Amino acid sequence: MAFTSAILGLAQIPINKKFHLRLGTGEVDIAPKNTAWDDTPSKTSWVSMGIVAQGGLTFEATREMFMKKTGVPAVVQKIWIIGMDAKLSFNAEELDANQYATALGGLNPYTKLSIITDVLIAGSKVNLLNMTADPVVTGFKLNHRLQIEMTGKGTATEDGYVITLDSVAKTIGIYPDLSAAPAAAGNVTKIDNKEIPVGSVILKDNAVRLVATSVEGITIVLYLPEVISVATFNLAIGEGKENYRLPYQFMALGQRKDMTLYGGSTSEVVIGSVYEVYAA
Repeated sequence: MAFTSAILGLAQIPINKKFHLRLGTGEVDIAPKNTAWDDTPSKTSWVSMGIVAQGGLTFEATREMFMKKTGVPAVVQKIWIIGMDAKLSFNAEELDANQYATALGGLNPYTKLSIITDVLIAGSKVNLLNMTADPVVTGFKLNHRLQIEMTGKGTATEDGYVITLDSVAKTIGIYPDLSAAPAAAGNVTKIDNKEIPVGSVILKDNAVRLVATSVEGITIVLYLPEVISVATFNLAIGEGKENYRLPYQFMALGQRKDMTLYGGSTSEVVIGSVYEVYAA
């Protein structure tokens, strides 16, 4: 049976096929350059760049062509690709020091730590820390930002904000979740501030992915294995009526891709890939 539709006086159009409904949400994640693409969240490798502001995201990839013409009148006989570039641009509304540094494209933040420190004990979770002492008496407060040693003293650290404090259970609830449950004996220290250099001549490269999931369960992943931030730093303050907005613009760098996967026999320089991932 064919269905018809009339919208605002438009001619009726028969509808007799299924259309993919590509309505959904997307987030932009960042990781060290050449991190393997993945369509699932993974804080150990990919870190969210925050909420994409209204107006969305644009990705523009162009190829520069050289055309050889011969004859009278001249007609195109051969076309060569002699250049390519790609830019990913968007505004984010969920911001922190690490994201400022990424937008600036230079050095990582320098972290100044407080004297407020306690030690983890066994049983901590990705969002709940078991402490040796009452965290309130120690001096921790809601919204403090903490640096958590993940596997012991002097090892890799991750950050989280205090969202709950329990004096009886001696626990601290944090957000966002850590990549894993931290081991016992690691220090938990309050962060006083983070300094982000502005005007650094360093260009830091990363990998970027856009993961967009439709209501049908189909996921589109735009994957750029190596990018450099080229945006002008322009923090927009909304004067209490809207969220802060921070612009990002990444220029993609070319890499060699094995084209045998696509039926070819060599490798070529490409900028990135787009994956369409189907529901399990």
